[in-house]
Amino acid sequence: MLVGMTANNETGNLHPIKEMAEMAKAHDAFFVTDAVQAVGKIPLNVKDSGVDMLALSAHKMYGPKGVAALYIRKGFPKIDLVAQITGGGQEMGLRSGTLNVPGIVGLGKASSISLKHQVAESERLFNLRNKLEIGLLKITGSQRNGSSERLPHVCNVSFKDILGKPLLIRINKKLAVSSGAACSSISDKPSHVLTAMGLDKATAMATLRLSLGRSTTDKDVDFAIDYISRVVNDLRTAS
Repeated sequence: MLVGMTANNETGNLHPIKEMAEMAKAHDAFFVTDAVQAVGKIPLNVKDSGVDMLALSAHKMYGPKGVAALYIRKGFPKIDLVAQITGGGQEMGLRSGTLNVPGIVGLGKASSISLKHQVAESERLFNLRNKLEIGLLKITGSQRNGSSERLPHVCNVSFKDILGKPLLIRINKKLAVSSGAACSSISDKPSHVLTAMGLDKATAMATLRLSLGRSTTDKDVDFAIDYISRVVNDLRTAS
């Protein structure tokens, strides 16, 4: 089995899932991808990509929290999935328990809305994200983390010669940011993603991950650039 993310949640980097699926097939293995971060943000086609299984979550598309879906390729014969919750045999015996109808409907509706606005919203976020990065990279000692092939809404920037914890505390007074994955925003350890990319511990700790969304405006980006610039300069002056 080969497992890979469609897009990294910290840097936004897009991964070559079609090539990964072909690699798995060449070795008689199956390919599973975590597309939670990518669904609703970029075009995805399970048939074209050749994936065997794909996971997605409603909350990343402004749907209800705690609701997810697993795509399994039709006719997929290689393994028998084992239910983690047994009992009544609902959902083809893969997940027993009374169906969460409001959650299921919410996921479907969120998917429909995201797909309808995907092209226009992705372009809007791409432009805002680029403006944000251009502004932040004017700060001395800053660097962008991530390739050119990224999700349109994720910004990851590091700052040299500054302590990460004071930076995060100050910035979080007025902006919701993290130094790595949003789900581990209180961790005192550097991001394993950034250290694997070659960043030293201090620089990885002094990193801000910002994620733009449908409510983000041009004015918000201007404020973020100004506020982060002032905080970084203040902390460097004080050190």
